[in-house]
Amino acid sequence: MEKYNLDVNEKTKVRIVSVGRDLRISGRSGSKLEAQAPDFAELKVEQKEDQITISARSAVMVYLPASTPVAIERVGGDVRATGLHESLLVESVGGDLRLKRIGQTEIQWVGGDLTARKMDSDIIVTHVGGDAVIENVEGAVRCNSIGGDLLLRSVQGAVDVSVGGDASVEIVPLKEAGSRVGTGGDLTCYIPEGASANVRVNAGGELVLVEPGEFEEAEEGVVFHLGDGQGDVELTAGGDLWLRVGEYEALDTDDWINDITRRAEASAAEVEARVGAIVGGALAFDADRIAERVRKSVSKARRKAERAQKRAASYATSDGKNVRKSFGKFGSNPPEVSDEERMTILRMVEQGKINVEEAEKLLSALEGES
Repeated sequence: MEKYNLDVNEKTKVRIVSVGRDLRISGRSGSKLEAQAPDFAELKVEQKEDQITISARSAVMVYLPASTPVAIERVGGDVRATGLHESLLVESVGGDLRLKRIGQTEIQWVGGDLTARKMDSDIIVTHVGGDAVIENVEGAVRCNSIGGDLLLRSVQGAVDVSVGGDASVEIVPLKEAGSRVGTGGDLTCYIPEGASANVRVNAGGELVLVEPGEFEEAEEGVVFHLGDGQGDVELTAGGDLWLRVGEYEALDTDDWINDITRRAEASAAEVEARVGAIVGGALAFDADRIAERVRKSVSKARRKAERAQKRAASYATSDGKNVRKSFGKFGSNPPEVSDEERMTILRMVEQGKINVEEAEKLLSALEGES
């Protein structure tokens, strides 16, 4: 096991130059930076004046003061970063990127999925190849390109995102800044009750306004007004677009998906405690990968159930146009599967009885996904 311990001060900046496999970086109290990697990782840690550079052929675990700015240049595997209160720059991640309790964040390229929760400031994203989950952000969110699907909610600032797949978003209109969401697939958007905004919507498929108030047709799509119309929101979907004014309604599956994530994180922590560090590359990330792939599998089934429910709802046609108003409940529940069955599948994966692909097929069958 290779280890480095260095003193840092308030001027120190850390740059992760290159990591061949997975990277975990955690902020903590104190004034020490600690880097760990397996013996074969060829870990290099150099300190010149107020900058520390780190590189390794294999996986690396880094602990550092939470107030230290961090820049990550290239990581071949997954990245998990928590508790960094200052700025974070991520240039290139080949796998998934998971962030929690991070300050000002700029992300240039992620090959896999992005998960960002409990963020302390703005998030700027250039490209994500897979899906993205962004929740509880004390700032604005801007994503130029998300190749897969997006779940976005509890964002205090403006939102500007482009999504290749489907999206479920919660938008809070702001007087000082407009928000925009565009998708290649279906779009579900929630706007809080009592919001003040002019909302422009346009859909390639069916457009369903759920209790939207007054609306009027425009050259492209429909514009409707909430309150005094002090904020601007633009919504565009290549597929169907459902818009609801009211509280975000999470499906029942969210609770057990979050429970799987918590159990997986606890399992990863136990592994790290036993071995004292990363062993053989990335044991600490295995449970995370399982939980995320299970979540994605169930999310696909959930989206199919949502679409089926919405299409089956009773609509009232307005002036013969493709604008409809629904008074039914927005959302749906997938076919019922017990929590015990779901957790049994996860335990089977953890015990090596089945692999992740087999678990996904089993979950798909239980959820009624074709």
